[in-house]
Amino acid sequence: MEERDNNASKTEELPEEEEEEDFNLEAGTGTQELGELLRSDAIGETMYDKKWVMEAVLKVAKKLDELEGEDADLEEETDADLSSLVDMSVEKDVCVFLAESGCLDLLRDKALLSPQFCDRSAELCLCLLTNATSREQLFPTLACDPKNMEASRRVLFSSSSAAVLEQVFLNLKTVLSGFSRLLQRTSEAGDEEQSQRVAEGALEVIRGSACSSESVSRISFLLAASSNEELLEGMSKFLFSLFEFFMETEEGLPGGDFVKGEFVSALLEATDQSVRAEAEAASFHFVEVLGHLAALDEEELPESFSGACGAAVKYLNAFSDAAGGGGEGVSLSSASTVCKICFACWKSGARNDESFRALSALREQLRDLEEEEDSARALVQSLSSRLQEYRDKHDLH
Repeated sequence: MEERDNNASKTEELPEEEEEEDFNLEAGTGTQELGELLRSDAIGETMYDKKWVMEAVLKVAKKLDELEGEDADLEEETDADLSSLVDMSVEKDVCVFLAESGCLDLLRDKALLSPQFCDRSAELCLCLLTNATSREQLFPTLACDPKNMEASRRVLFSSSSAAVLEQVFLNLKTVLSGFSRLLQRTSEAGDEEQSQRVAEGALEVIRGSACSSESVSRISFLLAASSNEELLEGMSKFLFSLFEFFMETEEGLPGGDFVKGEFVSALLEATDQSVRAEAEAASFHFVEVLGHLAALDEEELPESFSGACGAAVKYLNAFSDAAGGGGEGVSLSSASTVCKICFACWKSGARNDESFRALSALREQLRDLEEEEDSARALVQSLSSRLQEYRDKHDLH
């Protein structure tokens, strides 16, 4: 501590002229030419140098070529270069430069599509790809490039690293978000034909990457097996975006293996894990996905969905004062979703008295909002009707 204090005092005692020294140059022909020269070598409006970026990309590509076998390690210098490129890619101009110069394709091919596989390079290159895909100018080209979707799928199946898989789901969610924005713009413009073309193209991309039987099986495995909170949250946001996107395109639900028992059982396991970990964001998104599934016809619901009633109540107990939990309270929308899930389970004949008690408590809490919100009044009326049906069906007094 004494040494630090001495150093600090020395800094404070610097001569006044050194502290006030001004290195600003007056604007003139010379400084203007220097500025133009710097800008000619810079990427867009940034101060990043084109030559440095190109050399870094080529150097990284060469090092990735030298990797041997699976689970190879990335050299420290290569890691640093890739990390720098990722940091730079928060700038739009850098993303555009990487895409238009072919650098992005080169890194994708070397890190994500080559026989050699390294978790760290995959994580960083996926981050680069995601940042570039999020740019409106680049989105249509990058999102519809089959090689980019192939890259995400390959990493989904090749890696068991939570950090890498989290990037995969972030990349897929970014694609979904981009298509949603595109659909919204064409819809607002009143161009129905263009909206239809966008929807068809988007569905083709999404079904080919995230909705294949193999992909759903892999996602189901990860949902059931993972206890990593960051990965579970990443998967929950992706699945929520996926189901919401299909609703936007008027396709209803993703269908296929997403409505089969394997996926539903895994989704319930992930919901339970997230609730126990008090991970509210992941729990919310998983419950919302269960709410979408509850809209299926009774004969379409897999048998495993009967467990959704217990999962919804656990969510209510964990995050709502209405059911005696310690949370700040779920939103009215989430309360409605929980009711929808329980109603679907009750309709199929499942008996769950815990859910009956939880929804009874929720109804009493919502009565305080009836005078203020029409939606609360409607939910209370629906709850009262369904609770009475449950009471009569199971002879509760």
